[in-house]
Amino acid sequence: MSEFHESSRTTTDASALRRAHSARQQRFFIAFALGEGLFLAAAILLIYVLGIVDPEQGLWLLVAIAVVGGTVLSGYLLTTTRSNQRELAALTER
Repeated sequence: MSEFHESSRTTTDASALRRAHSARQQRFFIAFALGEGLFLAAAILLIYVLGIVDPEQGLWLLVAIAVVGGTVLSGYLLTTTRSNQRELAALTER
């Protein structure tokens, strides 16, 4: 196969890989936002609507949910970014 065809195929494969990564990340972000939103809504319901949790302590509950969510999101982004870079590098080395 000529060098042009090999380069063209690699570019096409890389584009397909990027689209797959993007779709995977989009699905994760939607699921993550829905899950985090449900946790926050439940906490707000418990704190401010039902009054089961004291508002001073409830504020810390909301902060804890946000910190855990941020940690999970950051870890996911770092892990997937590294994985995507490895896969793309392996594809372009061919």
